[in-house]
Amino acid sequence: MKMKIFLVGYLFLFIYRPFEVYSILETIHLERLWMLAALGYFFFSGAVKKHPVKGVGPVVLFAAAMFLSALGAQDLDRWWRTTENFLKVVVFYFLLATSIDSEEDLIDILYAYVVIMFIYEAKSLYEYLFHGRVEFRMGVKRLIGHDQSGADPNALASTINYSLSFAYVLYTRFKDELGRARQKKILVGYMLVSILCIFMTGSRTGAVTLFVLAVLLWFNVQYKVRWLFAFVVLTALIWNLLPYEKRIRLETLWNEDVEMEGIEGAKFMQATQKSTEGRKEGFWDGVRLLRAYPMTGAGAGNFANARQRVRDVPLEQELQAHNLYGQLMGELGGFGIVAFLSLLFSILRMNLLVIRERAEGLYPVAWACLISLLLLLINGLAGHNLYRYNWLWIAAFSSIQFWIVQQRHEASKEPVT
Repeated sequence: MKMKIFLVGYLFLFIYRPFEVYSILETIHLERLWMLAALGYFFFSGAVKKHPVKGVGPVVLFAAAMFLSALGAQDLDRWWRTTENFLKVVVFYFLLATSIDSEEDLIDILYAYVVIMFIYEAKSLYEYLFHGRVEFRMGVKRLIGHDQSGADPNALASTINYSLSFAYVLYTRFKDELGRARQKKILVGYMLVSILCIFMTGSRTGAVTLFVLAVLLWFNVQYKVRWLFAFVVLTALIWNLLPYEKRIRLETLWNEDVEMEGIEGAKFMQATQKSTEGRKEGFWDGVRLLRAYPMTGAGAGNFANARQRVRDVPLEQELQAHNLYGQLMGELGGFGIVAFLSLLFSILRMNLLVIRERAEGLYPVAWACLISLLLLLINGLAGHNLYRYNWLWIAAFSSIQFWIVQQRHEASKEPVT
């Protein structure tokens, strides 16, 4: 129970990031102190004897690929900052996967995750509406997170999207349980606020990802016609309430001829086209880097400076890949590709087993893990999300579910296949 409190506390610090808002907390490194306390409790309370982690091999392999990529890194400071931040996520992954060993605790962690996300979004929306914390990009006023790490509209939209499948699963679970009225209201409120925030970020990728998520969830609902009607009405309402410039930005997804009125219109359209082309260039620059560094890549975190060395026409400034697949090829090379595919296969295998077993109370969570995994891969077409914590969080949730199913089979003396 105490370990779960440590995990929930770290979830809050990791998502809300108060130490990036209040300078006194940054001075004392609150998040490090909390993690050290969690590790101390884990090792000295006997929790370290918990069950082994299923799927830990691919995570270690991926971390090894990051270390190996140092051989091709021109800027070792960038490489170490990227690798160090990922290793912190690995530590949390290990604590989460070994400390949670029951369905009830897993649901509690997922609910805490959604509630903390709700608090984070509400604070960010408040700062946007009343304190002018916005980002002007491509002629559009865009919502960003209230912290420093979340100060990017595309990243914020992605962060929200990855949580929504879990929020929906929790809602369907609590709907069938008595005495859960308050939790159901919180989850409904969270999903509505999340949709609003995604549109307020002005992120085209976020809007596409939200649409894909809605379609996937629609296939799992009972009253499909009713939900389709609600979706159409909600979409029409949001579309009409959106500011003009955000509607134009979203319309560029399907209408290449649309133009924004006013002096900034030409700049907006030019920037939008450049943004789209940048995703493609990021992929092909990743291919060029893979040819130049076939095994190790150019180094974790080194894509922006390394791509200048392999381009026929150098960029005016250093730019990130804005493409997961280009980033993977360019930064981690062939070894990283194998490690990443191994991680994907491990997550797929564990969740498909839970789904095939129709494990009571767990297979909806397994579906949510797979949906979030798919959204990460789709967002990778327009974003460099290779080192996002969500990959390992999904891996941890998958490992926990696999362990619970394994224990159920052992209790019934049936082997796990």
